Formats: sequence, structure tokens, C-alpha cells
Amino acid sequence: MDGIQLEKKNLENNTYAYIQQYLTDLDPDVDAIHRLSHPLSVGHIQFDRDQPPIALEPFTFSPYNTQNTITYYEAFWGLYLPITTRFRVCDIWRNFWIQRFLWDIGGRLIFGKSSAKQVRNSHSFIKDMDDEYQLYHQSGSFVSFLVSWSSSYNLISKGIAQLAKDIAQAGFWQSNKVDIMDAWLTDLHSVGYSFPSIVQTPSSSPASIVQKRAAICVTGLAECIQEAWAPT
Repeated sequence: MDGIQLEKKNLENNTYAYIQQYLTDLDPDVDAIHRLSHPLSVGHIQFDRDQPPIALEPFTFSPYNTQNTITYYEAFWGLYLPITTRFRVCDIWRNFWIQRFLWDIGGRLIFGKSSAKQVRNSHSFIKDMDDEYQLYHQSGSFVSFLVSWSSSYNLISKGIAQLAKDIAQAGFWQSNKVDIMDAWLTDLHSVGYSFPSIVQTPSSSPASIVQKRAAICVTGLAECIQEAWAPT
């Protein structure tokens, strides 16, 4: 735990890593299209264990999941999984909007080196692909929506409730998710959870819009929203 705790706050770069996704060797959680298009790699993936952790900057998104992931107290508000989306969509959808609020509290998502091996049960990749339909067709627009979204509240709990309503109005999840999110926030308050303070609000001035970056990777390819840099 000491090594993990050291990564929570990188003193040199002042990075507060409130959510830490660690990689998994052999058969990590990737999308069905990757498995169908790279069948020989299934069960044989090995990551570089000498790779240092990578922290994402504000306005840069990446999908992560619930496997081999550490969530610190400062980000406990994001532990609820939506139930109005497909099983293979729920954690990715949740994690996109969580990243939006991490910026406000000065937190970061990091990806760390591989620390586990996974052997999966045999199952249908075609069925997985069908269940991931929303990821393939709406991830780009959902991330673009989150990049441009801003809250009128200075309390993160109020902002989460507002975002839940705005996401439903935009059609990215069902309207009954709003009531469930309100109940989740009420439960957090009832058990004495202390929501983190908003320490910075991402700028939305015209000069900064070009710096907003959003990359999603659900098929092994990167899709750039509001291109902010020249291809390399």
C-alpha cells in the first residue's frame, strides 16, 4: 500500500491521482472488436512493467473500467454504476463523466503498470459487440458533450445532480437515472461522506477551447474530438 500511496500525490509534478487504473496481462478488458480483429493476441497480451504511471491532463479523456482500479476517498462520489445502460457500457459511461469532475477537484486519472493477470471464461465476442453498440456509436458525442459542459454550482454534489439531468436530456442515459443519482447523493450525505471542494474550474474561454482534447479508444483507434494538435 505504501507504493500506491506514494502515487496518490506526485510531489514533483503535484499530481493528485484519485483514481488509479492498473493494467492487466494476458486477457485485459478490451472491446469486442479488438478481440475479433486480433484473435491471436487474446490471452497473450503482456504490458511493459517498467512503464511509469501516466496521468491524464484536463480535457483529455480515456476509458477505464472497474477492474484492477483503485478509487480514493476523494472520488468515492463516482463509485455508483449506472443501471440504465448495457452491462458492457455502464462502467465506461460512468468513468467518462467522473473524469469531467476530477478536473474540478484538482484530481487526475492515472494508468499504472500491469499488476495482475487475467484468464477469462470462454464467451461470445459477437454478443459482447452487440452489447457495446452504444460505445461505438455515441462515445464521441458523449465525450464532446462533457468537454463543453459546465456547472452553475460551486458544490460538486450539486454539479453531479445537474450533470445527471443534462445527460438524460441529451439522451445518453434514461431519465430515471436522474432519480437514482439523487438517491445515491442522498445516501452519501446520510453516511457522512465529505465531498471534496472545487479547487479549479476548467476555463471555457475561446482562447482555451482549442486546447480541449478528448480521445476515446474503443476499437484500437483514437478518435479526436475538436482536434487540438497536428497529427504526428
